[in-house]
Amino acid sequence: MKRLLLVLLITISNVSVYGFPVDTARVNRTFNLMIEKGYTAEAQRDFFDAFPKTWHEFWLTYGNIPAFNNQKSKFRQHMKDGLCRLDKIPTDLFCDRLISLGIAGTVEADDVGSDLQDLIITELKKNPKLMMKCLSRRYYTAYFPFWYFVFNSLICHSDYVDLYEALRNPELGFAEEYPTIMSYMDQAFALSCGKARFMEDLFPSYTETHK
Repeated sequence: MKRLLLVLLITISNVSVYGFPVDTARVNRTFNLMIEKGYTAEAQRDFFDAFPKTWHEFWLTYGNIPAFNNQKSKFRQHMKDGLCRLDKIPTDLFCDRLISLGIAGTVEADDVGSDLQDLIITELKKNPKLMMKCLSRRYYTAYFPFWYFVFNSLICHSDYVDLYEALRNPELGFAEEYPTIMSYMDQAFALSCGKARFMEDLFPSYTETHK
């Protein structure tokens, strides 16, 4: 709680000095035009370009921040009928944006984080090799905060363990191709997944190897 309050204070002071980092009017305009035009490629790209590009921008735009008159009330609509339906954006660009949004994110700060986390996990399952390739283009300091967000949860349940084990599947070859990324993934999974209670009885093999 103290950490969240500190982040809020820093955020408010930064916004007051530098201004709001996202053109919310443009986000709303391009979203509405995309709906009206029936999700054409051009309309999707306009909305994609206007959408927040980092976790900081994403949270400021949609997070539950009483001091701001932001787009919190439109978050579900912009996610469900917006970001989640961008099927005409090149996949590599879409994956790269998800990684940018996920770096330094948390599901504990606001409910907007869980929806974004779900979308990133879905894409990791759908396009694991492309997501790893996009992540590998980042400087190594991005690896841990990205994985920390991917596995961030109060209770470690089977969905997170299944994803972890799937990415560790030898058939994908990630351990050999991306050893540094996978090392940070191991650390983030151990530290971020199951912050409140770890279900040792459900995952005894994991518990033994990560004590």
